[in-house]
Amino acid sequence: MQAVSLQAALREIRELREEQMPKDAEFEERLREKDDALREEQMRKDAEFEERLRERDDALRQLEERISLQTPRQQLSPSNNREQNLENNCRNDLGYKLKPDSYDGSVPLREFLTQFNLIARANRWSDSSKTVALAACLRGKARSVLDGIFEIENLSFEEIKSKLELRFGEGHLAQTYYTQFTNRKQKFSEDIVTLGSDIERLSRLAYPECTHEVRDKIACTQFVAALSNGFIKQTLQLENVSSLKPAIERAMAIKVIQENSFTKNENMKFNREKRNFVRNSEKSNDKKEVEKKNIEKRRRPFKKNFNGNNKQNNNNFKQQKKECWKCGALGHFRSECPSEISEAKENSV
Repeated sequence: MQAVSLQAALREIRELREEQMPKDAEFEERLREKDDALREEQMRKDAEFEERLRERDDALRQLEERISLQTPRQQLSPSNNREQNLENNCRNDLGYKLKPDSYDGSVPLREFLTQFNLIARANRWSDSSKTVALAACLRGKARSVLDGIFEIENLSFEEIKSKLELRFGEGHLAQTYYTQFTNRKQKFSEDIVTLGSDIERLSRLAYPECTHEVRDKIACTQFVAALSNGFIKQTLQLENVSSLKPAIERAMAIKVIQENSFTKNENMKFNREKRNFVRNSEKSNDKKEVEKKNIEKRRRPFKKNFNGNNKQNNNNFKQQKKECWKCGALGHFRSECPSEISEAKENSV
């Protein structure tokens, strides 16, 4: 029975996948058209921007020529040249500089360093610029790592980074993350997407040295083991899913199918119980009627006997209660006692 249900579920999944393929193709076609339109619009804007820059450069050149005719052009000092080069290096393709956030040790160091490296690459910072910028971003207790540095001229970015990792790194928490990862189970009323994202986060923290492919397989295995629904777990195991994202998508599809079939079964069960209740209620009513008739039949002779012989029974009861104080016999009083009557007759004679 379970194999039949699994085959039916797989068949429905294949049908859903076949129905979804044309929609995906249509969606990809729309995205492609939209990308082409955006690319053309961006090219047009870039051309306009370059044209404006060219016009501005021409205007600046003409202005410089006019100034050079009036006053001799001053030579820039080496310090000014370095500042100009630094300004050019800090300017990215967007036309402005990106500023990294400050770090005080309250957020994960790994996230801060990742963001800092991205900003440094966008701003085209050199190693010395990255060192100065990282030192300038430190706040609070994170700035205390600079206390033990004496040779500021030879200070490098890697040295500050290693000191921060030693103080605020997560290397000592690897065993804790591994325990949380292996013991992670789906909680009550927790959806599948939340479970998958949390397992992916814990896999990155528990296995930082592994590659993405290996970590993805480990996370997929733990995701299947963490599911609380046995039917979904067995289906994913039979399909032999080895990646986390497809496992989450298939688990959600199976859950939708299971909920729909469960609703149908519940409706059928409700109708069946309703019919049984009506049938049982009719039987119970018939049974009550039969019992009522039997009770009436049993009461009829009792009522007849009780109503017909009521007076006679009362007289007999009263006769049995009489007691003579003269002779002590039952059935008469002293005034009715035969011995009393005979004595009265003798005295009268």
